[in-house]
Amino acid sequence: MTDTGPLFVSSGDLVSDRRYKAAVELAARGDFAAAADVLMQTVEVAPGFATAWFALGAIRDRLGDREGAMAAFRAASRGDPEDYHGARLQLARLGAGAGTPAMTEPYVRRLFDQYAGRYDAALTEHLHYRGPALLLEAVTSALARQARPIRFESLLDLAAAPGLAERCFAPFPCGSLASISQRR
Repeated sequence: MTDTGPLFVSSGDLVSDRRYKAAVELAARGDFAAAADVLMQTVEVAPGFATAWFALGAIRDRLGDREGAMAAFRAASRGDPEDYHGARLQLARLGAGAGTPAMTEPYVRRLFDQYAGRYDAALTEHLHYRGPALLLEAVTSALARQARPIRFESLLDLAAAPGLAERCFAPFPCGSLASISQRR
């Protein structure tokens, strides 16, 4: 699976967990058929293993087996009442269900937690986010027009990407700096 796939939640059975991890490694190498086969063996032994069912659904979907993917996502959904992995959303995407279900809090939390490690890089490198740089340009331009030095009594960085403004304004004297973020 990729870094956007399911996060591991143990089945409670060491052998099943190891089979699941072997299947993930096979999928990472591109051997999806073998990964699906190992996952089928895994869920036969551990039928309530929602993480394995979800991975099987994703792999079957990738292989073009829509019916098999839907069956696996349904099994994942039965084993995961809080929909931590988002199986209900996958079922809706595949057209199996009435409308798009609301995302559960555990699913949204997992999704954001999974993305947090690469958020800043995605924002600045891939989306070319320049908010703090543009703010610095505006502030320095305004201060230059007033013939005032670039110095701040305090700086408060309020953002979902903690530290981006702080890094941008770091070269300038500042009495106090605070960074408040939604990130945990």
